[in-house]
Amino acid sequence: MIGERVRRAVNVALCLTAVVGTGWGGYETYSVLSARSEINAACAGLVPVGKGEGERTFFEAFVTLEPDTRPVQPDEHWAFERSYRPTVDTPLGHGIPGLASDSGVKVKLTCAGKVRRNGAPVEEITAYAGSTTTGYTPVFKGRGQVSGDTRDVLASIAVDVANRTAERLGCESRLPDAPAGIPQAVEDLTPAPRASGTCGWYAKARDQDVLLPDRVVGTRADPDVWTESCGLLMSQVGASQARADGYGDLDPLARDQNWSASLDSWFGTEAENVTLPRLGTDDPVEAAPGKAGRSDEKPAWWASSVCHGKPAVHTLVLGGAAYAERAAPHFAKIFRAYAEDTDKS
Repeated sequence: MIGERVRRAVNVALCLTAVVGTGWGGYETYSVLSARSEINAACAGLVPVGKGEGERTFFEAFVTLEPDTRPVQPDEHWAFERSYRPTVDTPLGHGIPGLASDSGVKVKLTCAGKVRRNGAPVEEITAYAGSTTTGYTPVFKGRGQVSGDTRDVLASIAVDVANRTAERLGCESRLPDAPAGIPQAVEDLTPAPRASGTCGWYAKARDQDVLLPDRVVGTRADPDVWTESCGLLMSQVGASQARADGYGDLDPLARDQNWSASLDSWFGTEAENVTLPRLGTDDPVEAAPGKAGRSDEKPAWWASSVCHGKPAVHTLVLGGAAYAERAAPHFAKIFRAYAEDTDKS
């Protein structure tokens, strides 16, 4: 979701280089560049070079200036067998608005000082640094995670790029130095009764309803991030119990028939461009701040509120079609509990 939106945004820097080691690597026009001056020139002086020592790691970095009108959509979390594991981006913490995925780090810097670029106001700077192997695309999504050392370096690069862009544009604010030891994106599924963090509300809200998923995947809550997520996923055991308790018409868990729900929230400028998917069309449903509604084609709801003085949009998207149709009435209380808890946190 980050890639396409950022590529089409106002790009101040687009750079593919080596995080550590002395040179660049890549394909076609990137050729082989080794001098630090060439790296700085290619990256417009925004991406630092020579960080650390050791094996060369390739990355790509992007900068986006907000507000950005490109739409964002919820991630759908699902897992019906061990080889399919959802991940939830984890907050960087330490006062930095940032999130670490399984392949990269994204940070936001609020641009104080009434800065304008090309006549348009600049409210925020978003910088992303992600690991690659071929020089074009992050490759870790859903297939393992970058190492802790690489994640720390990517975070440092993202922060440096945001701060250097802020300096160049004349923004007054800066991000603090990136921390070390950043946790990896969360992929461990937790039994619903032990839910915590962004899913902590679910332990009580689920009660004993067998049609509701019995596992969660979420992160610790962080007031500095611009989005947060909680995935609800039914286990094979839970699905079997539900089918035995009166829901035998539902198909067992499978690739195209997962029993899941994804709950997401966006805050501030990110809340202005949230959309929900429609089946069979590229025309999405706009989840506008200040309103509430649902998508008829695919069971999905949105609600809006104000969190910490900023507009917020909350969404719920259900998984497989048959499960979504049967379980939708059971999720009314779940979505209400989620939105109320998010507003309080």
